[in-house]
Amino acid sequence: MKILKFEPIYMERVWGGNMLSDFFHRNINSKSDKIGESWEIVDRPNEQSVSSEGAYKGQSIRNIILKDSKSILGPNWNPRKRFPILVKWLDCKERLSLQVHPPAHIAKDLNGEPKTENWYVAKSMPNIMKAKKKPIEQLAASDLGVDVTPKIQQIK
Repeated sequence: MKILKFEPIYMERVWGGNMLSDFFHRNINSKSDKIGESWEIVDRPNEQSVSSEGAYKGQSIRNIILKDSKSILGPNWNPRKRFPILVKWLDCKERLSLQVHPPAHIAKDLNGEPKTENWYVAKSMPNIMKAKKKPIEQLAASDLGVDVTPKIQQIK
């Protein structure tokens, strides 16, 4: 099987910038100067990577996996399962907000999804990674309207 290549999906973010086009030598057709993310591979219900070349050109990653999951993800992969990784590049011109990704049993209650992330900083501005001394406000989950009542009852 040949390497699959996909068209990136550009996402506008309030903290985004305009460095992705220069960094990747891409022509990003957007009127916004706040492109914060370039999604390189995604298999989500509302966002689908589309193959940019080869035998699968123009097809979504979902359709490609449904047709040929064994050669792409191995013989034991269930083709109904989504591709397990979202690959994206970020251009963080402004500070990012703190993001918390709860475990699956809590994420569903918050209309979110659990996430495991790995970050690699390819380029940064001088001193941007230095921590700022700022007081951290602590809130209880109940202050945010989150129900933390156990959903499982142990029966002996």
